[in-house]
Amino acid sequence: MKILIIALSGIGNLIMAFPMIQILKKNYPNAKIDFLIAPRGTKELLEGQPFVNKIFVLKSQFVKDLFLNSEVKKAITQLKSKRYDLAITIYPSQGIFSAYLMKLINAKERIQHKYNFKIFKNINWFLTYSPKIESKHSVFINLDLIKNANIKYNKKNIHYSYHLTEKEVEFTNKFLKENNLINKFIIGIHPGGKTDMVWKRWNIKNWQTLISLVNRRYKNKIKFLIFLGPDEVKYEGYFKNLKKVVITKNIPLKNTISLISKCNYFISNDSGLSHCASMFKIPQSVIFGGTSYIHTSPFSDKTNIITPHKYEIFYVPYFGFVKNPKNLLESLKPEEVFESIKKHISSLKLLQ
Repeated sequence: MKILIIALSGIGNLIMAFPMIQILKKNYPNAKIDFLIAPRGTKELLEGQPFVNKIFVLKSQFVKDLFLNSEVKKAITQLKSKRYDLAITIYPSQGIFSAYLMKLINAKERIQHKYNFKIFKNINWFLTYSPKIESKHSVFINLDLIKNANIKYNKKNIHYSYHLTEKEVEFTNKFLKENNLINKFIIGIHPGGKTDMVWKRWNIKNWQTLISLVNRRYKNKIKFLIFLGPDEVKYEGYFKNLKKVVITKNIPLKNTISLISKCNYFISNDSGLSHCASMFKIPQSVIFGGTSYIHTSPFSDKTNIITPHKYEIFYVPYFGFVKNPKNLLESLKPEEVFESIKKHISSLKLLQ
């Protein structure tokens, strides 16, 4: 059996589809599962995972490019030659684009969620199965994609599974040793996020204050590991002189994930790295600034959601922007965030 998973969104969205994909692989152990992704870091996330066969990258998501862009047309021809038995677009899909794409590659079964917009009214012409989107977590929304395939699983036993290679584990062990982090309670910090959704980012100066507050409360019990990607390197100056702080910047995503797996607690904006932490069931606090955490919070019972007062939702994954965004996080004070984190750590009986 040949299966194509279309995942043209970001890291977090792909991670929240992992349980569905892994259940597919468990039910069809001999199936070859290929992935079609966008250049958004997801290729590195997938590389080396046991359920992955081949990875294809698609650089455009414009409908016109299905017919006019030579690279996209070449990719369609290549995918069509694979003769897939099943193609699934994970949540959130790209609407008419991903539905039409599955039709063009001539997959026998084509599955994508049903959208309730007029522009997508006839999308079912391209699909063989199209479940409705329900108001629940993305992990379960993705699982709805296979509920018509006679696949059995226990909803109470849904979890993430992620494979780290020996090379990645070796890198992490070396890093922890060189930075005196062995046997320390490590609090991971990710102060960044999407550059096109700046309203999801808490002010960088607030992160400075928060670290000072946590340091003051837990004194010699902790060390901080700050994660800075290419878009966040400019923040390095805010952290390098703080006590008990180790900064990691511009390292490969797989090494970042391996380091996150060794954190004892994680604090971040609503970002892909918070979902990386949830793959290892790491207790964490996540600051949300306008997206629907019902759909997109890290999938873990150890996640503490922090929102500003009078929280509004501007963005829902399958709907897009429902309101013009504004920076609600300006009203969220470091002291409030610290109190929420302190209560969460206490409830989990950490750092006692």
